[in-house]
Parts: sequence; structure tokens; C-alpha cells
Amino acid sequence: MRINLKMKKIAMLGLAVISIISLAACTDSEETKVDYDKTNNSIVETNSHAKAEFATIAEKQITKNYAIDNFKIDLSSIKVNQFPDETNADTGEVYKNVMNGGGKFTFQDKIYDFSLIYSKKDESKYTVLYLYSPLDKTKTMEIPLKSDQ
Repeated sequence: MRINLKMKKIAMLGLAVISIISLAACTDSEETKVDYDKTNNSIVETNSHAKAEFATIAEKQITKNYAIDNFKIDLSSIKVNQFPDETNADTGEVYKNVMNGGGKFTFQDKIYDFSLIYSKKDESKYTVLYLYSPLDKTKTMEIPLKSDQ
């Protein structure tokens, strides 16, 4: 009897500790709010959230632009940085929150590089400024930028 009571106490204590750890892990950490109107004049390293977002946008844009599916992006190959604000060379439109990066994807057992530049307008809207992959060079997306002149 004494062993069973002791085992029950240990089990209850273990459940209490697990519950506390679970609650702590599930609580939302305070996320940094992004100021989408803020000017950026330098190259800034990005965090893992920005890298994951970049991979998601890259997958959507590669699917859309090259009309393919059943490809896999190599997440370990992705490199992305926030670049200085850009300006459209034709219209003068200013692009803020410019993300510039690239990586590799596999399609039909071949590995392709890709480069992607986009501008975040807000949490859910972005404009693709450049997308290139040797998968099909004729389908390169490119907005003329003043920095390229």
C-alpha cells in the first residue's frame, strides 16, 4: 500500500510538472511588430521566421511562374537578407521591406538554383521584384530597379 501511495504522488507531481511545461510552451511570446513604412538603408540579416516566410513565398511564386508542382525546395540551401529600399526605375514607386535571397529546389530529379527578390507591403501582401531560375530562363520576372542602372 505504501509503495502505491508513493507512486501516485510521484505520478501526480510528474503530471503537474508536465502541465506547467506544456502551458509555458503554448503561451504566445510577444512578437515584434513590423513597421512596413520604415525606411531601410542597409543590408540586414534575417531571422528564422523571415527565412520560413521567404521559402513559402518562393514555393508559391515558382509554382505560379514556372507552372510546375511536385518540386521540393531545399530549406537548408536558403539564404535571405533584408536589403535597402528599392525604387522602380520606370514608375518611381518605392519598395520597402525588400527581401533578397535564393536557394535550390529539386524538380524531376534535377537540382535548380533560384533567386527571388520581393517587397513586403504588409503582413500578407508582397510584390515580386525579381524571380529567376535556369529551369526556364524565358520566364524570368524582373521589375526594372534604379539600383540596377
